[in-house]
Amino acid sequence: MEQTEPTHKPRRRFDPIGLITYIVGLSFVIMLISGMVLFLAPSGEIQRRVGWTLLGLGRDGWQTLHLSFAVAFIFAGVAHITCNWSGLLHHLRDRKTRHLTLKWEVVIALVFTLLLLVSAIAPFPPASTLHDLNRYFRKDFWVDAAVTNGKVAAPTSAKAPIIEKIQQGTALPTGHPVVSPGQACSACHRK
Repeated sequence: MEQTEPTHKPRRRFDPIGLITYIVGLSFVIMLISGMVLFLAPSGEIQRRVGWTLLGLGRDGWQTLHLSFAVAFIFAGVAHITCNWSGLLHHLRDRKTRHLTLKWEVVIALVFTLLLLVSAIAPFPPASTLHDLNRYFRKDFWVDAAVTNGKVAAPTSAKAPIIEKIQQGTALPTGHPVVSPGQACSACHRK
């Protein structure tokens, strides 16, 4: 009878490229979630009035989480590109001549990026629409929700600071017209 030696699986080596890939992927997922939370979260002043938190984190906590993973994503992304440089070049080379060529995918990606950049700087839609929607959630949505639910009797406009001063009996600035209690003057405190 023949004896066989026990077979041992060779130990798998540590794969740094695999680690980098996981960090890029997980950082992306966490930034996606924290980005959506920050997009919908109320602004700082309104957050304090409403007492908003999500999973135990206020807006500052979510911003710190988002920023931390953005930095991790950047470093891991640079490492990922460095480790996979030949693969990236493979996508940019002509298969027959092996010379770098400008493919339609690159042109379309560059045009898309340029249009989005101009849209954000100019501002034009879609970037300006996203900005307006974000401002609505950060400011108006949460104040209106708080007032509706009876949590906080907060004014729903940019007139909030002057209304609070009037309600608290704080003196108005020198030369300011007389305003009845609980009201803001329409001439100098418009949105």
